[in-house]
Amino acid sequence: MPDRPMSVIILLANGSHAKGGIEKYAYYLIRQIESSHDDISVFEKISRYDLPGVLKHISTIPCLISYFFFFLYHRIDVVHINFAPRGSTFRKIPYVLVSKLKRAKIILHDHGGGYEEFYEKRSGIVKRLIKWLFLNADAFVILDEGRKNFITDQIGVPRNRVIAVGNGVPAAKELAHPDNPVPSICFMGRLTQLKGVPVLLDALGTLKKRGIEFKALLGGDGDIEGYRAVAKRLSVEDQVEFLGWLNVDDVQLAYRRSDIFVLPSLVENQPMAILEAMAHGLPVVASNVGAVPSQVIEGETGLIVHPGDALSLADALERLCRDPFLRLRMGAAGYSRWQQRFSIEATATRMIKLYRELVA
Repeated sequence: MPDRPMSVIILLANGSHAKGGIEKYAYYLIRQIESSHDDISVFEKISRYDLPGVLKHISTIPCLISYFFFFLYHRIDVVHINFAPRGSTFRKIPYVLVSKLKRAKIILHDHGGGYEEFYEKRSGIVKRLIKWLFLNADAFVILDEGRKNFITDQIGVPRNRVIAVGNGVPAAKELAHPDNPVPSICFMGRLTQLKGVPVLLDALGTLKKRGIEFKALLGGDGDIEGYRAVAKRLSVEDQVEFLGWLNVDDVQLAYRRSDIFVLPSLVENQPMAILEAMAHGLPVVASNVGAVPSQVIEGETGLIVHPGDALSLADALERLCRDPFLRLRMGAAGYSRWQQRFSIEATATRMIKLYRELVA
């Protein structure tokens, strides 16, 4: 361990203030380190600029050049590289090369959902490139133990280099009270098919046909007008409020107004929105994808449904809509689970422990 402050680079796509779960996690992690660990200096670096069209891809070149010259003038101990499937993976390869030239310890942190499927569809040459990337990390961080077999058995990363560290979020300013007579169902995320928005709207239509009273708050950007038209076609336009993209304070306000959180995604890893809902004391209904079952304990902190199944989603939402005591019990259990495993203090402590072990 050096006698100077440990220097850590956290590498992201567009920076910790950009939209997205990886960016939000990095923002919380950086704030936690800076507020609690004077012996660690954190430098945030980006691999591209958030620009329109082809400019976004061209911007990867000046970002890499900037990273190279930063390394020339700074002593860096750890490079914490956050990535996901597709382009995010390949953009990180030259950063690993530069980091190895300067003998920094490298952490690859896999945030994306569906990496196994992404890998299987690649050609032999691309698979070898991905294996090279993974094998040149000093530590490989996954969000859930369930991902370990893929990384070790198919990619060949030694098991002692693969560490499970879940995402984390800070405490809520104020908890929700999920026992309102007319329950509010909250969704947070980009309004897309992969997030299960069409399935959710179908389920809400089924709830209305069954005579269930509810309100729905849908926060996030995307094809808002298109989904508003779907809500009208399903006759739930009066029950569904499209909030658009929200800042941090407005997101917390939406959680406090809610009684149930729902995320019926078709592909996920470990969604930050679920953790935020748990931190507000909300029961969660979510799809059985990625690491979601490590967050939501079926029948204890929420209900798990099959991805793409609008009928089972409607059944789960109806069960919670009809039973305020169940909502309170599951919400309290979810809050306790968040405190123990998914608070930013808990997960940052595990990440900082990994930094120190690598440097030592």
